[in-house]
Amino acid sequence: MLYFLLFLVVVAAGKSIETSKQVFKFYRNDYDFTPEFDCLYKFHTLDRTWADARAQCQAEGAELAAPDTANEAEYLHSLLSKRAPDVSGIFLGIHSQFAKGYFVSLRGVPLENIYHEWQHGEPNNYDNLEACVAMTRDGKLNDVKCDKEYPYICKKLASTLKIENDKCKTYDIAYEPTEKGDRCYKFHTEPKTWKEAYMICKSEGSYLAVMNSEEESNHLVKKFDKVSRNDLYGLTDKHRFIIGFHDMLHEGEYRTIFGQSLKDAGFVNWCQGQPDNYNGKQNCGAILHDGTLDDIECDTPYTFVCEREIKKES
Repeated sequence: MLYFLLFLVVVAAGKSIETSKQVFKFYRNDYDFTPEFDCLYKFHTLDRTWADARAQCQAEGAELAAPDTANEAEYLHSLLSKRAPDVSGIFLGIHSQFAKGYFVSLRGVPLENIYHEWQHGEPNNYDNLEACVAMTRDGKLNDVKCDKEYPYICKKLASTLKIENDKCKTYDIAYEPTEKGDRCYKFHTEPKTWKEAYMICKSEGSYLAVMNSEEESNHLVKKFDKVSRNDLYGLTDKHRFIIGFHDMLHEGEYRTIFGQSLKDAGFVNWCQGQPDNYNGKQNCGAILHDGTLDDIECDTPYTFVCEREIKKES
């Protein structure tokens, strides 16, 4: 009987590991899994305010990191030392915005119940304005102004991972499938440069959308009006989205991010008068609201479309 119970435990553990592998497969490519803490982490080197850092982590399906143990604090400190050796600190997911002097994590856990080691003389709530917490270069904590800007780390508990969007095989519910269900698209409404958009799509396990047919272009056209009406309020350019083609390698030779010519990819339908390489600076590609193509400057931020192919499971 004992051996049988052990067998069941091993089988259950194996299934759990296999499930985790399946979920990790569809999670973001820019997070690293650390088995010791059963968490995934991402170090953001771009300085943000505490509120913006928290919002960015949430947008990625994670949370602004706070150490639960001394070992995890040491790990976060090692990331700070390796990834941003010249900065004074990183924001943590700890604050006292509900009540001055009463610090809690973003999960509402009081500071006394998680690991913390303050710098000497901290927290001091200098000028009565310090309600957020940063980890400093020595690995200790300091209360700081929330509108100050620091790098930060996002954290995702592996135990909370699940595929939220089964049709598109991703945690990200913003991806929507086509009628055929063979591919999914996500419209990013925060403008980015072409290269930034390329990396964001890649980090989501997807790629900058590539047009392979008029049918595919028509599908996006149907979505444009809805997205523009609801999500692009206040933007000056609501008429084009970055997609995955360029002529950065040879002027006038437009290729997709997969190296195909537009003709070989299956869709060549330029807007009238395009491409014109205006001012000699337009080397990246976009799609307009009518489904035609346009060349744009690579360093000018636009909204963009990510795509992911969905392979039928055999």
